[in-house]
Amino acid sequence: MGGGLGIDILVLSDRNAGLSEVERFSIVDLVCLRRKTTMNTGSKKTLAIVAGALAFAFGGGSVRAEFYLRPVAQYSILTGSGSDSTGALGGGLSLGSAFGREHRFDVGAELLFTRYKGTYNEPTAVAYYGVPGSLSSGTPIAWKKVSASYNVTNALAAFRYSFLEQNAPVRPFIGCVLGLSNINILKTGAEDSGVSVTGGLGGGASFRLGQRTRLNVGYRYVFSSETSAIFTDATFHYNAHVLSVSLDQRF
Repeated sequence: MGGGLGIDILVLSDRNAGLSEVERFSIVDLVCLRRKTTMNTGSKKTLAIVAGALAFAFGGGSVRAEFYLRPVAQYSILTGSGSDSTGALGGGLSLGSAFGREHRFDVGAELLFTRYKGTYNEPTAVAYYGVPGSLSSGTPIAWKKVSASYNVTNALAAFRYSFLEQNAPVRPFIGCVLGLSNINILKTGAEDSGVSVTGGLGGGASFRLGQRTRLNVGYRYVFSSETSAIFTDATFHYNAHVLSVSLDQRF
């Protein structure tokens, strides 16, 4: 298949039909259905329509889907989480398929893990209708700082659109994710977990390292529903700024 705005068509030799050449049609040729071979009008129109549809849909690029494997390393900083946790390193794996014109669309799945450490405010006394009650009910009236860690495991569906052709040295992209996060909260003498719905929006750039290898650098803002831990009396809101570096290997 030719590059640019043209497409090559191989016509097999047929003495009876008088077909024995390779023709290259431009988009103008295909639209106007100009006669450029000894083919009859019906055959010419059929090939022209098929070739025109392919050229328009794929812009001369490959139509074969590619699979990718993408190890990911990331650094994330929590924001508005209910904890004063600092940034944390994490990582995981993404896999999926790239398809469409110049393989600009990526659809895949991500499995990522990050462990945050910090402190949160734990109730030490509550009031129930103005009378001191148990810590399991009522309105908190006193707190203390408690050290804790938060293990966050994300299972996400990932979507990406890349600009420019697939062999460009630098290829900008935008993307989004949607899925579930399992949040495990640990403190001395207690452990609890919960699940939240998580989404994210971001973008970045992909740098060509080889024929089927690219380095990705990106940013994503992640937001989720609130997770409340029953036994640890902790509330965790998983919102974070995430910087990531990943390596694409395409097959």
